[in-house]
Parts: sequence; C-alpha cells; structure tokens
Amino acid sequence: MEDIENVSKWTVDRPTNKSKVIINMEWGGFNSKNVPGLYNKFDEIIDTNEDYGAQRFEKQISGRYLGELARLACYHLFQNEEILFQNSLINSNNNNNNDVEELRKLILSVFGKSHHFLTPMMSKIQSGEANDVTKNPWLRAAAKAGVDLNGEYTEALCEGYLKQEGVQMEDMRYHLNFWKLWSTLDIYDRQIIHEVCDMVSTRAARLSAAAIGAVVRKIHKEDSCTVAIDGSVFEHYPYFKQNMQIALLEMLGDKKQVKLELSPDGSGKGAALIAAIANVDSKL
Repeated sequence: MEDIENVSKWTVDRPTNKSKVIINMEWGGFNSKNVPGLYNKFDEIIDTNEDYGAQRFEKQISGRYLGELARLACYHLFQNEEILFQNSLINSNNNNNNDVEELRKLILSVFGKSHHFLTPMMSKIQSGEANDVTKNPWLRAAAKAGVDLNGEYTEALCEGYLKQEGVQMEDMRYHLNFWKLWSTLDIYDRQIIHEVCDMVSTRAARLSAAAIGAVVRKIHKEDSCTVAIDGSVFEHYPYFKQNMQIALLEMLGDKKQVKLELSPDGSGKGAALIAAIANVDSKL
C-alpha cells in the first residue's frame, strides 16, 4: 500500500477521496544494468539473447535464468579459462581415447547449449543430493542395472526415476545428460560447479532481499514486517530463504524484525485480497 500523493505518475482519473493505493511493482523490469557493480558479462549475454532490455532484474533472480547464468559461467571456465572439466577429461583420456571424445560431447550437451543446464539441477548440487549415491538417479540406476555405468539399460532406469521425481518429458533429455555427466566427473570439477551454483544463487537471493529491503524502508515498515513470498526458488532452493534473511539483517540491522514467509499461490491470494478491499471500499 502506498500513499496516493507519492504516486506522481498517476495523473489521469486520480481519485480524490482515497488516501492509499495498492501498487503492483513489477520489479522484474527494474533496469539493474544502470546500477554500478550489479551487472556482469553473463547478465549481458542473457539480456542480448532474450528480449534485450526487458526484465533485466528478473533475469538475475528468477528460476528460469539461474541455471542459464550458472551454465554460462561454467562454459566460460571450460572454454576460455580452461579450468573446468580438465581433470575429468585427462582421467577419461587415460582410459580410452574414445571416452574423452564422448565426455567432451556430453559436457557440451549440458553446458554448451542455452537452457540445457536448469535451476533444479543447481538445487540438487547444492543440496548434496547429486553426490549421494542413494539419491543420484543415474548411480541408482547403474547399481540396479548391474552393468556398464553408461549403458542403455542404466539410462532407461534413470528416466524412470526422473519421471517419479516429476521431471517433464520435454526436459527429460537435459536431465539425463546432466546426471550422466555429473556421475562421470571427478570431485575437483564437481566442487567448481558447486561453487558456481552457490555464487549465482546467493547473488540472486541477496538481490531479491535488497529489493525487499528498499520497499520496506520506503513504506517505513522496517521495524516489524512480514513479507509473503511465492515461487519455487524461495520454496525449494537450498539456503535461498536463509541467504535472503541474512542480507536483510545486514541491510536493516539486527534490531529490525523483517520476516520472510512462504505464501503458496501468492498471486491468486493477492488478487483475491485486492478484490475484497475494492468490494469493501465500494460499500463505504
């Protein structure tokens, strides 16, 4: 809720008998490129390739783009810095020349193509599930198949496990390639990818918290306020809520009480609330 007198751009049909107005901020459209230090070369690549100039803030914090940001960073470390995947390729080459080419193709299928490395994969990496043999669907499938790690039967079983987890068929190949690759990589490469995912997700959480902190200060609610948040990243991504809460603590101080709470179907409930308020106002 905002004081109408502060909404300077509302010049047509502005009510004279109301003091407050509900604001739909649409802050995903905030032009974060204009903020020094807030925009990097990977943000620029995504913005250039996908509706240039629009929703720049959303492209830094939403679940649709976190995987792509991490993918671009990993691909840069592979192709430009020649840091990532080098150990795994060397180990593969020691076994068989054909293996190293297959591994290179697999790396490119996951990290060399736009939106083939997805945010749910990041979540599995950061939660530790990717390294847990009881939760890694590819390793579970290989153990049950009792055959070659990369055999066709292993892939078929893995697909079955992924279906049980709710993976949609249009994304199935991406997930199969990821789990096959992850199960092949050595610990050093896994650690680098984990660090990249951690940096991308932590940045997103802190940027989200910064936007919330700015609004809370604007409406003078920083002393005590509960913020309802909807979205799968906030709900499911490991440590995302905690990183947001830490950032708010840093911005507002430990004497402020700004709490973040999950609100499933927040958009629908928000619309219902607005309709209810409008109905009450019309009867006053």
